[in-house]
Amino acid sequence: DEYRAELLQLTGSRLADLIPSDKTQLIAGLVLSVRTMKTKKGTTMAIVTLDDASARVEATLFSGLYDSSRDVLVKDSIVVLEGKVEVDDFTGLNRITAENIYLLQDARENRLKELWLNFRADNVTADLPDKLKTILLGFQGGGCPVRMSYRQNGHSADFSLGEEWKVEASDELLNQLKIQFGPDFLTLRYH
Repeated sequence: DEYRAELLQLTGSRLADLIPSDKTQLIAGLVLSVRTMKTKKGTTMAIVTLDDASARVEATLFSGLYDSSRDVLVKDSIVVLEGKVEVDDFTGLNRITAENIYLLQDARENRLKELWLNFRADNVTADLPDKLKTILLGFQGGGCPVRMSYRQNGHSADFSLGEEWKVEASDELLNQLKIQFGPDFLTLRYH
C-alpha cells in the first residue's frame, strides 16, 4: 500500500489497466512467485507472477535476463520491469515478455527526476532547516535533485537546492522525511 501511488506515478498504469502493445512498457508489482523451467536448449527461464492490488499478471524472463537478474527475483520484493504486453492465446489474459527488470530502488534512482519537499506556512517551524539538513546530509552524493515548494496565503515560491544537495532517494531517506514532516510533505516526480 505504501508504494502504490509511487508505482502508479513511475509506470503510468496499474496492472489491471495494461493494454497489449508492440511498444515496450514500464510495469511494476510485488513478486508473488517465481517458477523456473528448462528450455529446449537446456537453459533456464522464469515465469514471475506480479501483483499490484489491481490485478495479477505473469511475466516471462528468458534465460539471459533470468540469469542476470536472479538476485532481483525475490518473493515479496517490489520490482519494475520493461517489457511487451500481449494477450495469452490460451488464457485470454495479459502476459508480459520482460526485457529488463529492476528492484524499485534501482528504478527510482534511474528514473526519478526530482524530489519535492512541500512546505506550508503553518507547518514551518524555527527548527525545520536544522532537521531537514540533518536528514539530507546522510543521503548526499546521489543523483536526485531536491526542490522545495513554499505556500502561504495563496502565494507560492519554488526553488532548487544546489548540486551539493543531490541525494540518493532511498526508502530510508523517504521514510525519515515522512516521519519527520508528514506524508504530504514529500512528492516524487518521475521522467
